[in-house]
Amino acid sequence: MTTDLRKIGWQQPPQVYGRLGALPYIQTQSIPDAPPAITFSRDGTRAAVVMWIYVTLHGFVDGILTPPLSSYEIQGSDGTYGLVFTPDGSRLVVTNTYSSTLQVLGIAGDTITHQATYGSSGAGDGQFNMAFGIAINGDGTRIVTAESNGARIQVFGLDGSTITHQVTYNGTGSAPGVFTSASGVAINREGTLIAISELHAHRIRLLGISGNTITHYTSYGSFGTGDTQLHYPMDVAFSPDGKYLAIADAYHNRIQIVAVNGLSLTYVMNYGSGGAGVGQFNVPYGANFSPCGQFIGVADRGNGRVCII
Repeated sequence: MTTDLRKIGWQQPPQVYGRLGALPYIQTQSIPDAPPAITFSRDGTRAAVVMWIYVTLHGFVDGILTPPLSSYEIQGSDGTYGLVFTPDGSRLVVTNTYSSTLQVLGIAGDTITHQATYGSSGAGDGQFNMAFGIAINGDGTRIVTAESNGARIQVFGLDGSTITHQVTYNGTGSAPGVFTSASGVAINREGTLIAISELHAHRIRLLGISGNTITHYTSYGSFGTGDTQLHYPMDVAFSPDGKYLAIADAYHNRIQIVAVNGLSLTYVMNYGSGGAGVGQFNVPYGANFSPCGQFIGVADRGNGRVCII
């Protein structure tokens, strides 16, 4: 599986999509309530969008989102910022950011139902302080959460709808490998690399994970307006082949693409600018690759919409 950043195959002449360095803009769909996150099923046929306390389920065909197939109100939620499909598409796991829990939702056809709730408010293992992002490894046995106020990540085992704590990494500080905040999180399909968007430090961290041991590898980015700089990166996602990261560079109103070269990160390109027009964003909160690697879903929160690029 490869990641095609040129996007020259979507039933249109190549010149419509330009070359590497100019991502195409394919679709915008209005979402009623400022969406912070979008995720795709592993088979590439569905997408789910979170809207504060609701999740909407959509079809996804040739880079196009269908109108909502169903909507579900998340029980006991005061605000949700992250969600992820399990690999078989039978479940969603969501972060109840202000309620300090995770919820497992079952999917049968177009129907979403509650299956389990995990966690509580606090700083201990299995507790949460503003859990934002969530990611899942390739075989669906591990999920990773990122806490903004807790300034840490936690790794959990997932077996059906049962969640068990495995390891907690980090706290506040400025030393290498220690981060000040964590909003978005991604894990590659092999389950060996974790990427963190460190919101208030305006940078991305790349970590290694082996068993329950997590190791800091490198940092990328700094505050500023340059091509390689960031301003409140809200989310980060691995491409399916693990060769790229997509960063929701929220206050620059753009998506930044970074190459993963071994244990280092290098700048590739930026896409987008501020506004509500084609190829523009207003504080994009979420970014996620489609399973084929040919599209990126963007939760364009300030414009109240989801964009597929």
